Amino acid sequence: MPRFVDQSETQEIQASWWAEKETCTIRRFNYGDRQWLAGQTVALGVRPGDDENALADVQIDRMNLAILERGIVRWTDDEGRSLPTSRAMIKRLTEEDAEFILSAINELNPRRKRSEADQATFRGDSGDRTAE
Repeated sequence: MPRFVDQSETQEIQASWWAEKETCTIRRFNYGDRQWLAGQTVALGVRPGDDENALADVQIDRMNLAILERGIVRWTDDEGRSLPTSRAMIKRLTEEDAEFILSAINELNPRRKRSEADQATFRGDSGDRTAE
């Protein structure tokens, strides 16, 4: 298994309802991309008045925009011309198009599943949840 993600590892996608020349190119994420996404969507810490056990405030409203922003390399219009890949352009997408592209990015970048042993270590227990 390679240690590094090749930055040229991209995939061109096209929805069935798009024009013939209309495409979107997406890319595979590396560790730095994952960290950037985490930084865009999670704020750690406790604010005054919060429950003392509150550790994270997940910014769900920003998550999908950040994934699209980081995952889209380029796209072309129905005449084959390049379009800007800015957040402003991403916000102008129809919901159907944004969900299609987001789904393709997520398929190209699956999250590693933790084993039960890894999860138990993370929780600090033996993994035996039946004794509760």
